[in-house]
Amino acid sequence: MNPINKLTTSAAILVALTSAPLMAADTSPSGRGPIPFESFDSNGDGYVSQEEYGQARANRMQQRAEQGGQFRNQGNAPGFDDIDSNGDGRLSREEVQAHHQKRYEMRYENRQSMPGPQGGGMGPGGGNRQ
Repeated sequence: MNPINKLTTSAAILVALTSAPLMAADTSPSGRGPIPFESFDSNGDGYVSQEEYGQARANRMQQRAEQGGQFRNQGNAPGFDDIDSNGDGRLSREEVQAHHQKRYEMRYENRQSMPGPQGGGMGPGGGNRQ
């Protein structure tokens, strides 16, 4: 990896780590981005049950439908068990944030492999610069 890519990757990870708490606290009704932990934890006990998870996702789907939003990649959406990393049948704030971080990193890596101006591929201007 060349120094510019290392710097870009390091900067993206730093931004992601410092903004994860901000993303988790976002309660905007935009219907975009990760669902805030507070929206999942409807009873306020500090954990998300499978029922709360399902309800929050259903609410997001309804909200997107009312806004005329598209449902791209719905089949690829993570399930409760994908986020419950310790298998205790409930999601902690840390598990949800770790999952959001992992998804952010995957999206970042996918964008870097795309050709063209939005990615780091070999599209126009995407080659090695010296």
